[in-house]
Amino acid sequence: MQATMKMVRDARYRRGVFVDARRRGEESSEWARMLADAVGERRVLERYVVDAAPAKSVAAELNISLRQFYRLYTHMIEMIDAGLNRRPASAVPVTPKIERELEHVRGLLVHGRSDDAQSYIEQTLASRPGSREAIAALLLLARAHADRTEFDRAEAVLGRAARLVGEIDTDRRLRAICDITMAQSYIAYAGGFYEGALTRGEEAFDRARGDGVALSHTETRSLARDRIFLGILHQEGGDSRRSVEHQRKALDLLQSLPVPPGAELSQAYTHLAIAETAFGTAIPEALGYADEALRIAQWHGLRHEEVWAHLATSLLHMMTGAGREALRSGEAALAVARAVFKGDPLARTLFVNGRLQTTVGSARRAMELLEEARPHVAAGSILEGIMDISEARANHAAGRDDQTVAAADRAIATMEARFPTHYVGMAYWARGEVRARRGLVSASRSDAERAVHYLARGSPLPDYADALELSAAVANDMRHAQMAREVRATLHG
Repeated sequence: MQATMKMVRDARYRRGVFVDARRRGEESSEWARMLADAVGERRVLERYVVDAAPAKSVAAELNISLRQFYRLYTHMIEMIDAGLNRRPASAVPVTPKIERELEHVRGLLVHGRSDDAQSYIEQTLASRPGSREAIAALLLLARAHADRTEFDRAEAVLGRAARLVGEIDTDRRLRAICDITMAQSYIAYAGGFYEGALTRGEEAFDRARGDGVALSHTETRSLARDRIFLGILHQEGGDSRRSVEHQRKALDLLQSLPVPPGAELSQAYTHLAIAETAFGTAIPEALGYADEALRIAQWHGLRHEEVWAHLATSLLHMMTGAGREALRSGEAALAVARAVFKGDPLARTLFVNGRLQTTVGSARRAMELLEEARPHVAAGSILEGIMDISEARANHAAGRDDQTVAAADRAIATMEARFPTHYVGMAYWARGEVRARRGLVSASRSDAERAVHYLARGSPLPDYADALELSAAVANDMRHAQMAREVRATLHG
């Protein structure tokens, strides 16, 4: 397959023996015969390979999306490869109907449309798919329930999926168990149970290492998604190097495919950029990753991925003090998010924009954005705690001390035991600042100590510097004062 793909690419780019137009014409005529009555694939051959027309132009001529175009292109190569090797060509597109349906469901979920996703999954299950496909559908149904904080229902659905494992081929059972374990990790994360999420996620990968079975295209893509998610967990928990490792391995998996899927490719670049924010000297490289994520998302019309690429860019600009550029990227993300998101992803986009407004001194605008986010925050979800942290920060910027302490208290009470990540440090910092202003030195010193502890674990570097500076002021800690100066110098030097 790889050799055939190289030959087709050489023909398109007039390389090697295909510099000769006669040779190119002879080969393309032979390939056209191999495509038989596959009209779309023949058109891709004629226009994209032979005429070297841009992919966007060919997609427009066929009235299909770029994603559909690349599916046709991949299937065209598969058919040519089958003909060259005298094998029966696949009678169906490279992406079967059931997988296209499940991909549509994933799109609904990442856009915050869990109700629509559940309805679609139930229709898919009613068509009585095979056991492997039914397991994949049930895992997405569990995620839809988790997104609505229906955790008991999500666990029940995972139980249904587990009972189907014995019905699939023996060599695929371990892979299915890994998928179920990773779904358990996601449900724990959605409920704000960080340690459980991380334990389950790592357990899934430990099991997968002993598999030894060659992965299909769909399984490779799924494994890349899992690595992206586990990388996010490590980034939030403070192990930025492990996060970077997972994102890079996700990219390697995706780039090993004949046509890397744009959605996951963009996501991996985005979260690699975010993970790199823990290393101040890597910010130029991180901006490059975010730019690449945005380019891929916009090229393929991937609105969810476009929003997150903009948000990553805004975070990086905020870290370097480029407030105007940060706001521009954040507002670009919000404009798209308001058009296509609901629920969790819209709330998160509003949170980030509120943070940006706080950073540039517009606490009132930040509070307006948080009020807009409130209806999209599900009770009992991790977002409740993040909402409280965001309110603590915005109230602190507005000089509303009582409200700052109240919001910080709520965040610490709900998140510290379940989700002990750098987010908690932001609440301690905001409360510690108020206590310092009120002359409560001992209490402020305690908050500063906890803030430094948490914010040293993968937070944006300006937040870590804020905590160090608070500690230096209330505890007269000269070591922390020097560390804060070094962090600031890293960002602006």
